[in-house]
Amino acid sequence: MGTEVTTRFAGFPDFRSNVTFVPIQFFTVVIPHNSRGTVRIVGYVLRKVLGWVDEDGSPKQEQLRFTHAELVKAAGVSRNLVGKALEEAVACHCLRCVRPA
Repeated sequence: MGTEVTTRFAGFPDFRSNVTFVPIQFFTVVIPHNSRGTVRIVGYVLRKVLGWVDEDGSPKQEQLRFTHAELVKAAGVSRNLVGKALEEAVACHCLRCVRPA
Protein backbone atom coordinates (compact mmCIF):
# COMPACT_ATOMS: atom_id res chain seq x y z
CA MET A 1 0.00 0.00 0.00
CA GLY A 2 1.01 3.58 -0.60
CA THR A 3 1.92 6.12 2.01
CA GLU A 4 -1.13 7.97 3.19
CA VAL A 5 -0.88 11.60 4.18
CA THR A 6 -3.46 12.77 6.61
CA THR A 7 -3.87 16.36 7.61
CA ARG A 8 -5.72 17.42 10.63
CA PHE A 9 -7.13 20.88 11.21
CA ALA A 10 -5.24 22.32 14.18
CA GLY A 11 -7.80 25.03 14.84
CA PHE A 12 -7.82 28.73 14.29
CA PRO A 13 -4.92 30.77 15.64
CA ASP A 14 -5.42 32.65 18.88
CA PHE A 15 -6.89 36.07 18.32
CA ARG A 16 -4.69 39.06 18.85
CA SER A 17 -5.30 42.79 18.64
CA ASN A 18 -6.98 42.68 15.24
CA VAL A 19 -10.13 41.21 16.81
CA THR A 20 -12.40 42.95 19.29
CA PHE A 21 -14.57 40.91 21.62
CA VAL A 22 -17.61 43.06 22.32
CA PRO A 23 -19.29 42.53 25.69
CA ILE A 24 -22.91 41.37 25.44
CA GLN A 25 -23.93 44.41 27.49
CA PHE A 26 -23.13 46.60 24.50
CA PHE A 27 -25.92 44.90 22.56
CA THR A 28 -28.38 44.44 25.43
CA VAL A 29 -27.94 47.70 27.36
CA VAL A 30 -26.16 50.35 25.31
CA ILE A 31 -27.70 49.96 21.85
CA PRO A 32 -31.39 49.64 22.76
CA HIS A 33 -31.40 52.30 25.49
CA ASN A 34 -29.16 55.12 24.25
CA SER A 35 -28.88 57.64 21.46
CA ARG A 36 -27.01 56.88 18.26
CA GLY A 37 -24.21 59.25 19.28
CA THR A 38 -23.73 57.48 22.60
CA VAL A 39 -23.73 54.08 20.91
CA ARG A 40 -21.11 55.28 18.43
CA ILE A 41 -18.86 56.75 21.11
CA VAL A 42 -19.13 53.75 23.44
CA GLY A 43 -18.46 51.42 20.49
CA TYR A 44 -15.44 53.47 19.49
CA VAL A 45 -14.09 53.41 23.05
CA LEU A 46 -14.64 49.63 23.28
CA ARG A 47 -12.66 49.23 20.07
CA LYS A 48 -9.81 51.32 21.44
CA VAL A 49 -9.72 49.52 24.80
CA LEU A 50 -10.49 45.93 23.79
CA GLY A 51 -9.11 45.99 20.27
CA TRP A 52 -5.56 46.81 21.25
CA VAL A 53 -4.30 44.20 23.67
CA ASP A 54 -0.96 42.64 24.47
CA GLU A 55 -0.15 38.96 24.03
CA ASP A 56 -1.82 38.13 27.36
CA GLY A 57 -5.07 39.81 26.33
CA SER A 58 -4.62 42.80 28.64
CA PRO A 59 -5.42 46.26 27.27
CA LYS A 60 -2.34 48.22 26.26
CA GLN A 61 -3.96 51.29 27.82
CA GLU A 62 -6.60 51.21 30.54
CA GLN A 63 -7.34 54.92 30.39
CA LEU A 64 -7.79 56.74 27.13
CA ARG A 65 -8.09 60.38 26.17
CA PHE A 66 -10.13 61.46 23.17
CA THR A 67 -10.34 64.80 21.45
CA HIS A 68 -13.59 66.31 20.27
CA ALA A 69 -12.33 66.19 16.68
CA GLU A 70 -11.40 62.50 17.01
CA LEU A 71 -14.90 61.59 18.21
CA VAL A 72 -16.40 63.52 15.31
CA LYS A 73 -14.17 61.94 12.69
CA ALA A 74 -13.45 58.42 14.00
CA ALA A 75 -16.65 57.69 15.95
CA GLY A 76 -18.85 59.46 13.41
CA VAL A 77 -20.76 61.65 15.84
CA SER A 78 -21.84 65.06 14.59
CA ARG A 79 -19.87 67.94 16.04
CA ASN A 80 -22.82 69.47 17.88
CA LEU A 81 -23.86 66.16 19.51
CA VAL A 82 -20.54 64.96 20.95
CA GLY A 83 -21.02 66.73 24.30
CA LYS A 84 -24.55 65.45 24.78
CA ALA A 85 -23.55 61.90 23.80
CA LEU A 86 -20.64 61.94 26.26
CA GLU A 87 -22.89 63.22 29.04
CA GLU A 88 -25.36 60.41 28.30
CA ALA A 89 -22.59 57.79 28.25
CA VAL A 90 -21.34 58.96 31.66
CA ALA A 91 -24.88 59.21 33.10
CA CYS A 92 -25.69 55.62 32.11
CA HIS A 93 -22.32 54.39 33.46
CA CYS A 94 -21.01 53.28 30.07
CA LEU A 95 -18.02 55.60 30.40
CA ARG A 96 -16.33 57.25 33.33
CA CYS A 97 -14.65 60.60 33.15
CA VAL A 98 -11.43 60.41 35.12
CA ARG A 99 -10.34 63.97 34.43
CA PRO A 100 -12.70 66.72 33.25
CA ALA A 101 -11.59 68.80 30.30
